[in-house]
Amino acid sequence: MLPLPDLDKYLQQIQPHLQDIVRELRNIIASIAPTATETVHSKGFSYYFVERGGPVSAGICQINIHRDHIRLAFIHGAFLPDPKGLLIFSF
Repeated sequence: MLPLPDLDKYLQQIQPHLQDIVRELRNIIASIAPTATETVHSKGFSYYFVERGGPVSAGICQINIHRDHIRLAFIHGAFLPDPKGLLIFSF
């Protein structure tokens, strides 16, 4: 994970309530995947297991920062195990 001063500097450019969301998502990711590598990209942060490959082949998720919202994206979402059916969405 990035050092907190680096994270704070990066997050200064977004609204405070969005900063809180990013921090909370980041904490959740760190608790679930403590060995994941965190990288900064133009729209936010990417998380992956470096020992399994790069950000795409071994990707876990991305936190994408937009002007008015935060999006948590799963790189291989269609292949995530979902034994409780929590990821199924219908209109």
